[in-house]
Amino acid sequence: KQGDDFLRKYNDMFDNPTEMDEILKKKILESITMNKKTLLDFKKIKPYLDKGFESSLWKDMSKRCITCGICTYLCPTCQCFDIHDETGKDWGPVRFRTWDTCMSPDFTRMAGGHNPREKKVSRIRQRFMHKFKYYFDYFSIPDCTGCGRCIQFCPVNIDVFELLQKLEKQGDKIQ
Repeated sequence: KQGDDFLRKYNDMFDNPTEMDEILKKKILESITMNKKTLLDFKKIKPYLDKGFESSLWKDMSKRCITCGICTYLCPTCQCFDIHDETGKDWGPVRFRTWDTCMSPDFTRMAGGHNPREKKVSRIRQRFMHKFKYYFDYFSIPDCTGCGRCIQFCPVNIDVFELLQKLEKQGDKIQ
């Protein structure tokens, strides 16, 4: 709805696609559908995520993760941030927002020192649950473009789609 409204309002700012644009679009769509990793059935996976909060898969995955955060910094849909307040002798208080990662051990640390996601396993689970369950709960699509950058640049070769395929295969056996 909002996208349609935007396009109607600013229609004069957009050019109609050329024949070359259409050919390029077709090639991109073909390459996406050729990638088996984008063919996961998220509607099938989501019920397993609903039941899989305590699954041993999270612990297994967290053993390999080094919490570098590259997966989140390269993700086109990740949007975690932190707020900083600073003052200087030449200016008054300034509040600014910086990009952050939910994979950082300090990301959820509160002012009193409590950290609800102190352990790596809870941070990994949160990232997956946010992208493939919570976001899906609200919008009926995963919060993932399927670009694979998180996999391509992970220094320990964690494959998001591999875990999702395991969840898809686990079915009612998820613990």
